[in-house]
Amino acid sequence: MIYRRDVDGLRAVAVVPVVLYHAGLTWVPGGFVGVDLFFVISGYLITSILVNDITAGKFSLLSFYERRIRRLFPALFVVLLATSTAALFLLLPVPFAAFSRSVVATVIFGSNILFWRETSYFGDTASETPLLHTWSLAVEEQFYLLFPLFLILAIRYCQSTWKVMIWALLLVSFVLSAWMVKVAPAAGFYLLPPRAWELLIGAVLAIGAVPRIRNQALAEGAAALGLVLIAWGVLTFSHDTVFPGPNALFPCFGAALILHAGAQHETAVGRLLCSRVFVGIGLISYSLYLWHWPVLVLGQIWAVVSLTPVQTTGLVILSFGLAAASWRWVEQPFRGTNSRLSQPRLFGLAIVVSAVCVGFGVFGHVTRGLPERLPVHVLALAEVAETRDPTYLECLRFAGNPIETPCSRGGDVTPRIALWGDSHANVVFNALAEQAEAIGTSITFFGTAGCPPLVGVAVLNFDCTDQSVVDFDTIVGNDDFNTVIIMARFSVYVEGRSESLGPAERGEASPLLFDPTSPGIIPDRETRAALLTQQLAETVVGLRAAGKSVVLVYPIPETGYNIPRAMAQLAVRGDLNTDRIAPTLAQFFDRQRTVISALDSVGLNDQDVYRVHPANILCQENRCSVAISEGPLYRDDDHLSDLGAQLIASAFASALLVQ
Repeated sequence: MIYRRDVDGLRAVAVVPVVLYHAGLTWVPGGFVGVDLFFVISGYLITSILVNDITAGKFSLLSFYERRIRRLFPALFVVLLATSTAALFLLLPVPFAAFSRSVVATVIFGSNILFWRETSYFGDTASETPLLHTWSLAVEEQFYLLFPLFLILAIRYCQSTWKVMIWALLLVSFVLSAWMVKVAPAAGFYLLPPRAWELLIGAVLAIGAVPRIRNQALAEGAAALGLVLIAWGVLTFSHDTVFPGPNALFPCFGAALILHAGAQHETAVGRLLCSRVFVGIGLISYSLYLWHWPVLVLGQIWAVVSLTPVQTTGLVILSFGLAAASWRWVEQPFRGTNSRLSQPRLFGLAIVVSAVCVGFGVFGHVTRGLPERLPVHVLALAEVAETRDPTYLECLRFAGNPIETPCSRGGDVTPRIALWGDSHANVVFNALAEQAEAIGTSITFFGTAGCPPLVGVAVLNFDCTDQSVVDFDTIVGNDDFNTVIIMARFSVYVEGRSESLGPAERGEASPLLFDPTSPGIIPDRETRAALLTQQLAETVVGLRAAGKSVVLVYPIPETGYNIPRAMAQLAVRGDLNTDRIAPTLAQFFDRQRTVISALDSVGLNDQDVYRVHPANILCQENRCSVAISEGPLYRDDDHLSDLGAQLIASAFASALLVQ
């Protein structure tokens, strides 16, 4: 295949948005689509080589995999070595055990399956997963484990229809992707079957199954349109975009148009991509992709607090430097005529190094993160981050955990208290149960993760509407319930995830409120705020009409950091100053202004509507506490720990006594 400089330039267009997106630049909210460009480019280049060799009768699976090893393994193993060394010093036991599993999965090109089962690309654990980006390598290598065999058989036995068969595979994979992003979005993102169509777009270009562009003007227009489609995805998509599915058509078609036009005509876009800067970045794009994410993740873990723009820029520059060095002194010596390593030695070395990496990963997993690396006081803090009250699983509804009978504490004593809310209410259930039992009453928890205790609303990414109605009707219809406590993280339903406070929720999709009578229409922030105020009022009116006293719980301060883990990471460095990870009172009010206003507006003149302000206990002077001498008050960035729940429980005392 003839070398095309514009293809290397297109690699630069793919990798730079990915790096900038991962660096947190808000003006490239869809930079993750660069991975999709890589898939199309890879499908185009590898299929061209495969078809040429197969039709010429000189294809060898051994030689094909040798080329893949020379291309992928050297830089990958160096990155694994460097990242593993840093992880030994920086990661706490549970994250290190997870990292160890990811090392094994990366070496066997199964990390996409591991991350599908254990984490989310847009979730809060992504920023603590140094090898998360290797999922795309796994998808490619799984594809190239199967696709050459398919091509050999198809070309040999289906000479007149093999191109049609590739088109059919593409369409089936695309339909599967469109379906899975709705019913199983994580699987649709990570797994090969719903991703294969992106590589196959490149494949159909490579086999000449797309009509040629014979007109120069059409080629110019196609290439320009391709660039626009890519830019559209990079600049307008975000972690709230349903992806991949049909939305992935924009970047994939964009890449295909540029590749197809450039194969037949010299275009203005092609000349731009052939420039020295684009080609230079394209040449190091593989190493840059490998290095940038571990550098950013480990840099953030070391810093603990949010990286400054200067620090982030420094890490990006470091990534480019490491990528250039890796391309020159790691990639090049193993490739083509530059390599002095014979095929048998190459395979032998690859097996040995792979075995060492797998052994390291297995050891890290079976030792549960090798806790002996760390001081006792660090381990104590880390344990808090991983400890969950059993009632989190027993009492809170979430995907895969349906609960038919709500949890109750205090036996059959009446009148009863109903605690209705989401996971923020769940974590205070036991503490409130102790108070309820102390005054001779009982409490029942009604709650679903990611679902506010409101009627008449729906929530993006969560199925809440029906269950909220059931909970409301159950509470209203049971005369044993005299008091209803409403507690939730209302801010996240209006404002979305909070990335400004700290890195904990960077990239995570937001459970935003919308009107269930207008499905598919996501309202703006002002509309969501109005919807919260309106439906909160209606919910309280409905409860009061049924004779229930209502307790409105005001917001728990959000921190932006997994507090016990951040404290442990600071302790690794000998730093015990928690003020660095504690929100200021100004940050609290700025984040919660809309929610506080909505809560203030409900039941103003009703003496049976009570108000509880946890911030009055958690926030003193100009800052909100995240820990006391006994330990962390939070178990992550926004949920209280058992200690935190016990601390604020006293604020409920007067409201519980209304029984």
